[in-house]
Amino acid sequence: MILSILFLFNSNGFCDDKFIIKPFISSSYQIDSNFFRTENSEREVRTFTVSPGIEFGYQTAKSSIYAKGHLNQVWYDDLDTVLSGLAESDENDYTGHNLVLSADSRLFTRISVGVDNTWINTRVPEERDTLDNFTDVNEYTLNIFRPQIQYRVSDRFALALEYKNKHIDYHSDADEDSSTSGITTRLLYELNRRTTMDLEYRYWKNDYDLDSSDYTSDQYRVNLSRQMKYFNFKGGIGYHKREFEEADLDDIDTLSWSFNILGRNPPNPDAGERPRSYMQFRFEQNFNDAGEGDEYYIANRVSLNAGHLFLEKIDARIEGYVQNSDYKNDVQGRNDDTYSLSGALTYFTTDRLTLSFKAGYQERDSNIDTNDYNNTYALFKITFNYDLGSK
Repeated sequence: MILSILFLFNSNGFCDDKFIIKPFISSSYQIDSNFFRTENSEREVRTFTVSPGIEFGYQTAKSSIYAKGHLNQVWYDDLDTVLSGLAESDENDYTGHNLVLSADSRLFTRISVGVDNTWINTRVPEERDTLDNFTDVNEYTLNIFRPQIQYRVSDRFALALEYKNKHIDYHSDADEDSSTSGITTRLLYELNRRTTMDLEYRYWKNDYDLDSSDYTSDQYRVNLSRQMKYFNFKGGIGYHKREFEEADLDDIDTLSWSFNILGRNPPNPDAGERPRSYMQFRFEQNFNDAGEGDEYYIANRVSLNAGHLFLEKIDARIEGYVQNSDYKNDVQGRNDDTYSLSGALTYFTTDRLTLSFKAGYQERDSNIDTNDYNNTYALFKITFNYDLGSK
């Protein structure tokens, strides 16, 4: 609230201010051939989702506030016979939500502040960790809070400080809640108008409510960013060490690095204009952070997202990734290779109505057979949005 008041008082007048108010609603229908991602007890399940929401934004010359949120009412239905002793999929029906809030302001000539918060209730495991390799559909609430401040020392140097608190709260007492808090400091140097380098240090502590060991992580990195006309290149390399409080767990460490290419044409589209072509390629290595049951691994992931807009109405896109997960402190020496590939078509029928179809394949190949699975899925989605006079 205090930040929001500061942002409003930093406005230089309402004539140049920009508003966004867009309510929307979407509905989707999905079929998975192996919904619970098991090796032997495959079950075909269909999922029906209705998601009403709203997007709001307010921007001045010095400040901005943005919020986007929606509810997810989700129903499941078994298309295969449920074996005796197993729960039916509709017992997982739930009401979820996804709310993102962010605000930033240039308080003084050299000082900028910002804050963002993400609040999600879901059964999607990937929301917990970008390098997630888990397959459960347990319901949980995730909250991530991040305030930031940046001080520009000179035209080329800047210092940045960020605090992050992340809390995972499972709805079942059998699952393990966790809380993570830590800081990130950066020294940024602008080599020229298009190239920036920064030195980064991150420290965070993860506390579990039940039996998993608490841990602390230290990560040091050097990052480089280069902006060109059609492409943006970002990369970094460093060292990550994780120390566990449980004496019977060995501390682990790894090289931490990433390389990302983002491209789009046109490079700077006007507000509301869709890019005709776009792509993103990312290659990274690091530990996973959400490791219930002390299941931590070095993840090497290669991911690709590319698409093209045909006839100003039809967006064709492919997405995929390959991830190797090399588990540490695991007596069986577990090692998984996970693959995901999908293709999607989106038809912008009008400015307000969008139809989309997506089909994909997922597979995990592990040296421990019980962790293998494959799944094919198909998704149809319809979205309606209405602009209430954004300006």
